[in-house]
Amino acid sequence: MSLFGAPKVEPLEDRLRRVEYGLKEAEERLAATEKRLQQLAADNEETIDRVYHWMQRTNARARTSARALEAPGAPANEPSGPDPVSARILARRSRQGLPGPSNGEGEGGP
Repeated sequence: MSLFGAPKVEPLEDRLRRVEYGLKEAEERLAATEKRLQQLAADNEETIDRVYHWMQRTNARARTSARALEAPGAPANEPSGPDPVSARILARRSRQGLPGPSNGEGEGGP
């Protein structure tokens, strides 16, 4: 740009192309953002549904357990000894000389 000359002006077509490009880019970003928002909303719904069902199952188990405790003479659903995984852990501890549970857990049996 010269000191005394007319300023250089960008041709109108170039300015329009630049504006159209920026508008197209903004529209693409908006579409991607809307798509991601829909995905997040679907994930949120799925998470809420899962938590609801987990809580329902937990509540049902608690009610069943409470009924079993209230009913006298009802057979307990508890096994007499430790579950298989706990039995293996206790066996490994005894082979390695590690102390077992101090509160008597896992030492069940007939």
